[in-house]
Amino acid sequence: MSIAPEAFEWLRAQAYERWGMMPQAERQAGEIAAWCRSALLRWREGRPDGVDLSDAQIRTTAEGVARFMVQRFGQKRARPAPRTTAEGRAVEKLIISAVVPDYLEEIGRPVTAKAVAQHLDVSERKASRALATGRGAPKRDARVAALDGHGRILHEIAAALLPVDGFCVLRASDIAARLWSDPAETDAARRKRRERLLKAFAPLALLSFHVVAKGDLLALRRGRKWTPEDAAARLAAAAEKPGRVAPLPVPRDKGLFWESVEVRGLIATLRVSLRGGDRPDVFEDFLAIQRLVHDGRAIMGIYHFAHRISGSINHWCNDLPDFFARAAVGNWGIRTEATVSHALGELGRRITMLEEDGRWGRSAFDTVQTLLSFESRGVPFIECFDDDARARIKAFQAIVDVSDGDCWIDGSTALELCERLAREEREGTWSADSWIKYGAPF
Repeated sequence: MSIAPEAFEWLRAQAYERWGMMPQAERQAGEIAAWCRSALLRWREGRPDGVDLSDAQIRTTAEGVARFMVQRFGQKRARPAPRTTAEGRAVEKLIISAVVPDYLEEIGRPVTAKAVAQHLDVSERKASRALATGRGAPKRDARVAALDGHGRILHEIAAALLPVDGFCVLRASDIAARLWSDPAETDAARRKRRERLLKAFAPLALLSFHVVAKGDLLALRRGRKWTPEDAAARLAAAAEKPGRVAPLPVPRDKGLFWESVEVRGLIATLRVSLRGGDRPDVFEDFLAIQRLVHDGRAIMGIYHFAHRISGSINHWCNDLPDFFARAAVGNWGIRTEATVSHALGELGRRITMLEEDGRWGRSAFDTVQTLLSFESRGVPFIECFDDDARARIKAFQAIVDVSDGDCWIDGSTALELCERLAREEREGTWSADSWIKYGAPF
């Protein structure tokens, strides 16, 4: 390090700009040192405190920068363009998963990953993963089945939050409220409940879920174990910015009409039309029904970034169309694939149109019609769904296409109706069968 730190930093930046693009083999230490000395002399003359920098310091600093430029500094190579994209990999995974079940057995014996890879023209690793998914994981399933009641609930939460390797930070109090209905009234009761919670998490280590706790925060990781330093850094970041604490996923019963992906997406669409898209669970359901991308993780990451940079007054998550338009062109240093950039712009356009429906008080049926008028992946929106999903979408349209006397119900009234019918379905007093088959309650 130079004995003149300020001069050294200034000269290093100038040398990077002047000599950095030249091939390292063509740089001459004497030539660079002479240029550095003359540059530093001009720098000293232009500063009122320049007399503090002696000739000896100029010579030492110039030689140090010249030596570094010749011996150690190398221009970074341009990063090669990726051969695949996340969206392309997601499509390839869907195709392989659809084809692989036909190859699980061949003449009564299991087929090899090499044979599948050769037939589908994919890597052997991809074929091996697809075969493992198709054949299931009997050892893992047996470990999940051996969990007790609380362990299974924790596994459902962890698997929903982290379907693949990754990490998140949770609140122990949120998980405790999911496990125990009665609240803990005292500090001693809360400490005891936290100990029971960590003990219930212990068997999940066999399923590659690892937890580190500090206070009311839990750092959850799927995959390799936490290192103490990494866990402490994640917990400290979450304590400083509460927006980094993940909300618990809502428990779903996939057999119910109101818990299906399509119906949840339609309900989220009504909420977005009423400017309710700032809730992460609502936006996740809304994104799932849009059918713009096969892999929505990049868009969800950008959405969560909007929450992290939102201040107390100007919330980007309350102006998603503007935020997505800026993110699509690279603001805040965001770099995305072309497919994701297009999806961000299209999402902003759709949210704008849906919010206009809500602002003008249009009926819930008209809001759903606005959604169905879009195109996704180059085809009409409704064509992106299978027959069962289309039947549920049409049934939802029929359910909200009712009048409250003077006019057709709007989005807020429709949401109240949906909540009531969902509650009745869970209680067993309402069924969607007649709506799906005949489009009517009889």
